[in-house]
Amino acid sequence: MKTAIFSLLSILLFLSCSGGSPKNAADSQADTQAPPVIYTAGYAYSGSLRVPALWKNNEPQPISRVSNASGEAKSVFVSNGNVYASGYEATGGTQYAALWINGSLYHLCTGGDANAGNSVFVQGGDTYVAVRMGGRAALWKNSSASTISSSVSDARGIYVSGSDVYIVGYIRNSQGRNVATIWKNGAAQQLPEVLGYQQTSSEANSVYVSGSDVYVAG
Repeated sequence: MKTAIFSLLSILLFLSCSGGSPKNAADSQADTQAPPVIYTAGYAYSGSLRVPALWKNNEPQPISRVSNASGEAKSVFVSNGNVYASGYEATGGTQYAALWINGSLYHLCTGGDANAGNSVFVQGGDTYVAVRMGGRAALWKNSSASTISSSVSDARGIYVSGSDVYIVGYIRNSQGRNVATIWKNGAAQQLPEVLGYQQTSSEANSVYVSGSDVYVAG
């Protein structure tokens, strides 16, 4: 199987014409900047078996798994030279939420309904994973996991800003609809319905915080 990653970078430079060479210190610095390093989490097929995969730029990276286990890497985060990926691994009828650190595999929680580590974030030596555990949204931090909803739910994305932990996903309501939800430090808030799509399900997949602004995609 061949994997191709295409990256398009568009750069617009405004050069000063006030004497001398048009190249200035900023231009020289831009010329010598190293290209970006791009990490991608996903899956590949080994024969008919779907297995977790991780790429650095255009090259597959070693990632450990239990023999004959299927799975997927769903998120990647790099901190202080260490590469963290989260996802799941399924073997023997059990699906495990999984965390890989520099390719080494750790099972976070077992049993229940389709456990998965959906998103990973690292800050200040702490590792956070947004997890689906036993059919419930949960937060795994360092070595322990705790649910953040008592209803059928999922935690899809995570972002840590200072001491605040933001998680997004959904909670299933009494009508059987999934409702996009954001949790801030464990407190849930349903996101408004999108105009024109009332009475349908919604789910949130990713969150980003910039200053006092919180952005959610779903």
